[in-house]
Amino acid sequence: MKQIHRLCTFNLQLLTIFLFALPLLIIGCAPTEIEEQDYGLVRTQTIRFECGKQLNQGLLLPVDIIYITRYHMPREVVSIGPNKWFNSLWREKWEERQTISLKAGEKRKIKLNELWLRNTKFLIIYADFKGVEEPYSQQIIIDKSGYRNENILVLPRSLVLDEEYGFWLWRWLFG
Repeated sequence: MKQIHRLCTFNLQLLTIFLFALPLLIIGCAPTEIEEQDYGLVRTQTIRFECGKQLNQGLLLPVDIIYITRYHMPREVVSIGPNKWFNSLWREKWEERQTISLKAGEKRKIKLNELWLRNTKFLIIYADFKGVEEPYSQQIIIDKSGYRNENILVLPRSLVLDEEYGFWLWRWLFG
């Protein structure tokens, strides 16, 4: 009788171990690495800036085109914001960026760096407008849905990404 009781207890212990170990084995077989989300690469090759007749209270407007490659996260730059970006250590350390200065009435076409574009998933464009604290009026973010050639209107105190009819309307109103 004791042998039957031991056998049943042993079988019950094996069954318990099996029932608890099976989920662990299944979980252990699952991939442990978190997949990196593929945002795709930007298609934009050139950016054309068209500045209004009045711009930045008559001063040159510094603009940074920041390449966010697949090795960086956009929040590294976006968390700083355009107001603090131009005086930050991150800006000095960030290798993948182009800096330009725009003046009133200027039209300029910038060819983006092909080497950096190979791994770029976002382009962040920051402008340093004098006396403007609102970050959203001083930044544009371009992702894979952007056009091959982007047009940006530079208004007296903000940047605007051109939409389908934006240039036509802007020229008609302010031209």
